[in-house]
Amino acid sequence: MNLRSSAAAAASIALALTSLFAVPASASTTTVTASTQPIVAWSESVTGSITLVPNYTANAVSSSSNASIVAASGSTTYSAGNAGHPSCTASVPQSSNYIYFGIVYLPIGAAYTNCDYQNAMLAIVTTNDTSGWTLTQQLQIAPSNGFTLCAVFPQSTLTKTLPLTTSNITGTSASINETSCSGSGQQTLGSNDNTPVLNTLIPNNNSTGTESGTFYQGEDVLLIVNGVVATTTYTDVMNVTLTLN
Repeated sequence: MNLRSSAAAAASIALALTSLFAVPASASTTTVTASTQPIVAWSESVTGSITLVPNYTANAVSSSSNASIVAASGSTTYSAGNAGHPSCTASVPQSSNYIYFGIVYLPIGAAYTNCDYQNAMLAIVTTNDTSGWTLTQQLQIAPSNGFTLCAVFPQSTLTKTLPLTTSNITGTSASINETSCSGSGQQTLGSNDNTPVLNTLIPNNNSTGTESGTFYQGEDVLLIVNGVVATTTYTDVMNVTLTLN
């Protein structure tokens, strides 16, 4: 057999082997199907935000240019201040996020100087948390001896509507305690170098069934000056914190 005929024979053998392993057209087939469980999953995000408006207007859309500060006169120890000056400046230019009382005159003798900053701050909470949430406030440092800062809430209940319909505290109501911040709707923010406490601006809002939405809470700030204190300038920072459940 020459080389050409040998190559042809090899090719024939290869074709024969291939045909031996081919599956006949009449053979049955088996199909295997795997079983799986599709998973559909997601997570939800509970969010909340605070907007603080110092020196707010009744509609709470912006701050006005001048503060409304009155001398609280519900106490018999009220003083007009030294040298006949008014204790509080009725209209003080405001800027940015300051709750600025301006010049406050010291009391005479054992009397008190009481300056009520009306519409001092509005807290606006917007959240989708339906499990409840709390809004708190705390001074970074306490006023020194002779000074007390007091939060006064003109609204008796939290509201979801504007304008704020409840009248603001005017400083003449007998419910305002002008010596210890212990009157109805009052909280001591800080006094006499004591460590400032954590105060609740809006308590845990989880019992009304309407915990989700936008809420408004107004606040006055009452400055009480008692006795002889140093003449100086004071600046303090108040932290407001929203805690979601």
